[in-house]
Amino acid sequence: QLQILANRANISTKNFQVLEYAASGLGVSQDQLGSIFADVQEKLGEFSATSGGGAADFFDALKNNTKMTDDQIKAFGKTLTGKDGVEAIQLIKNKLDDLGASAQEQRFVFESLGSDLGNLSVIFANGGTILNQYRDALEEAGVIKTKEAIEQSQLLAAGSICQTFGS
Repeated sequence: QLQILANRANISTKNFQVLEYAASGLGVSQDQLGSIFADVQEKLGEFSATSGGGAADFFDALKNNTKMTDDQIKAFGKTLTGKDGVEAIQLIKNKLDDLGASAQEQRFVFESLGSDLGNLSVIFANGGTILNQYRDALEEAGVIKTKEAIEQSQLLAAGSICQTFGS
């Protein structure tokens, strides 16, 4: 399930695990996290394709509060769609901080990108320092599953399903 949610949210399994642990401390479940970031990906994709949708609020803020041209804004939008979901949100949070956006403005933008994403904004504070420290602590504690361990779990689960259904 971890792999499925991470793929749907366009987040590496490692980043998804770190975010999952951090988000659980804020009352956000694994399924909610997957849904929030899937919504973010959809909104970023919609903006990239149509220049509209929920992400347009963020890009309007860039247009109105920076010297970025429309072409630069569109290019930044395309850059975000190719990023891991965690990296994309971190870049957006950093831009909002650079613009001097208030906490209320940032929450509005985050909620426009994904319902309840605003509840996670604290995780992305200070240029991602909190998330990076959390990642380091989880890795040091051996809590983060490696890609190999996840693949082995998938093979074991597939084998169990085959035995159950006699395939």
